[in-house]
Amino acid sequence: MDIETESVDKPSFTLINPPSSFLLSERVMAPLGILYIASVLKKEGVKVNFIDLAGRKDLEEACKEIPCSHYYGLTSTTPQFPSVQEILKYIPQEDTVLGGPQATVAPKMCVEAGFDNVVVGDGENGVLDFLRGKRGIIRSEPIKNLDEVPFPDRSLVKDYNYSINNIPATTMVTSRGCAYGRCSFCSQSNLGIRFRSVENVVEELKQIRSLGYRALMIYDDELFFNKRRDLKICYWLSKLGFIWRCFSRSDLIDEKIASAAQYTGCKEILLGIESGSDIILKNINKGTTVAQNRRAIKTLHENKIRVKSAMIIMLPGESHETLRETWEFCEEMEPYVSAWDFTTCVAYPGSEIYRDPTKFDFNFDEKAMFSAYKGGGSSVWTPPKVWTKELSYEVGLKYRKLFEDRFKSGRKNLKFKVIKE
Repeated sequence: MDIETESVDKPSFTLINPPSSFLLSERVMAPLGILYIASVLKKEGVKVNFIDLAGRKDLEEACKEIPCSHYYGLTSTTPQFPSVQEILKYIPQEDTVLGGPQATVAPKMCVEAGFDNVVVGDGENGVLDFLRGKRGIIRSEPIKNLDEVPFPDRSLVKDYNYSINNIPATTMVTSRGCAYGRCSFCSQSNLGIRFRSVENVVEELKQIRSLGYRALMIYDDELFFNKRRDLKICYWLSKLGFIWRCFSRSDLIDEKIASAAQYTGCKEILLGIESGSDIILKNINKGTTVAQNRRAIKTLHENKIRVKSAMIIMLPGESHETLRETWEFCEEMEPYVSAWDFTTCVAYPGSEIYRDPTKFDFNFDEKAMFSAYKGGGSSVWTPPKVWTKELSYEVGLKYRKLFEDRFKSGRKNLKFKVIKE
């Protein structure tokens, strides 16, 4: 992670967190990725300015606050990309580097949009390569030892409001990548999964505790894949007095895991259930079954852990019948699920359904990639335009609303109905 001090003239670097105007609230989860970059730059003695545009409605006015610097760094998810392109108009193109998920999965698209310098892969190494003089598409060497990466600089973010059980919380990651990595809608970078050591995680937990936090969201793609390591982390979360929540997969949840999680302060686990139809789960290569999902939800509920069930409407091959199956699954699981999340499938660059849609019964408008997979409460959210052989885009939107009205809004009088054009 070190860079030779003589190779750079200790420049100033302005890091810009773009807005996410499609979200209901933009200041909930702090942008960990760009906070990691800030720590790496500061470690090298670089002066870092941080401009947080989250929640700023007038982008043109907000960009006037960007200070003059030697270099500028932007991060972007795919739905943020239109805003990021706007920001580029206000900073020198040749002195700007773009990183983040969109840069990694679609670097050529980013170059075509006007970004001279794009980092593919781990941003920490990529930004150092940029400082060394690399330009163009910078393919960053994957970080083999994540313990070498300095902790994200949480001092830079202010006015973020996130809590668990009404206790102020922050976020952290203890691993990078997905252990499964084969879901057809996923735009993972195919680097596999890499783990931080328990000791390194504990050091960050102590730092987070010193900042006054007593609640934590572990933002790993799925906790409990590395059971021995992860149970040790659970122990330390309890020992340091945290309550916490995380993401996981149904096939990783058993009685031992659920019991240990509850005992060490876990209050909620989000499971990527996606669908109540085994046909759809097979179509998307999810690697789980309806029976496994049912069992995991009930096991967590029995151990007094809240379950948030993440569902996706309009997946490849979706039909009236598969949605009826999903409806029946949701009705059956309703007593055990604390919260539902119904999103729309989006073909993001890097995903199999984007690269080879002919393999799937799934169609999409190319502009759909710039849509967020969920929204609806924001005035600027644009529903992703996707459709299957049996269900049109318009029908898909109506089905999503029906599911949200019934399960998210709790209107138990609503019944499933086949929606026509």
